[in-house]
Amino acid sequence: MEKAEKEVKTKKKLSKKEKLERSVSWIIGIILISILIVVAIFFIRQKYFGPTFEYKDYKVTRVMPEGTTAIMYVLRVPIRIYGSTDIYYIYLRNDPRELQDIPVDENTRKTIIDPKPSQVYLTFDPEMGEGGKISLATMQLARILGTSGVFRLNVNGAVTKDIGGLEDKKITCEDSSSLNEIVVIEFEYGEETKISVDKNYWRCIKIQAKNGDELIKAADKAILTLLGI
Repeated sequence: MEKAEKEVKTKKKLSKKEKLERSVSWIIGIILISILIVVAIFFIRQKYFGPTFEYKDYKVTRVMPEGTTAIMYVLRVPIRIYGSTDIYYIYLRNDPRELQDIPVDENTRKTIIDPKPSQVYLTFDPEMGEGGKISLATMQLARILGTSGVFRLNVNGAVTKDIGGLEDKKITCEDSSSLNEIVVIEFEYGEETKISVDKNYWRCIKIQAKNGDELIKAADKAILTLLGI
């Protein structure tokens, strides 16, 4: 009888582990998809929702893509990066005016893009929870940083802890490198929503927030920081 109970408990533990692995694989998959396939949201049918407004000399339009209830904030921005200037439509999940008070280390932009890195990893603790919101936060940055985005960098998803089947995806700040031009951007929970440069490592950025919603806000703030807005 005791043996049978132990077997049942073991199965439950394995089941929980399998769910965690599937969840993490799904989030990393979302990051990769957002890097490889940049959806031209501007050309998707959308409803204009409310008046436009100015933010730091940029016109911001609130839109609601058809078939969703999500309100997004669109900025039309001319950007010169790595020798060429192009017009980009930048989609934020949050009103940029509500992001102004999020603290950002002044060296964040330079640490990520100067010099141009050979690889950028977006990494997170697989046991953080709120998988859907983590995927949105990482996806926002991947769209801007990725090969089809503004900065056209090689970007991959990763995790900060070893879990079954994803050992090769473990990346932490220790893997950042000035010599090999590797940038690590780590998403984590903490008492304060902020963006910082971890000065204990070569090229590591910490995007910290109190919860999943705040993490998405911090990701949007990181986008504005990278664009110099």
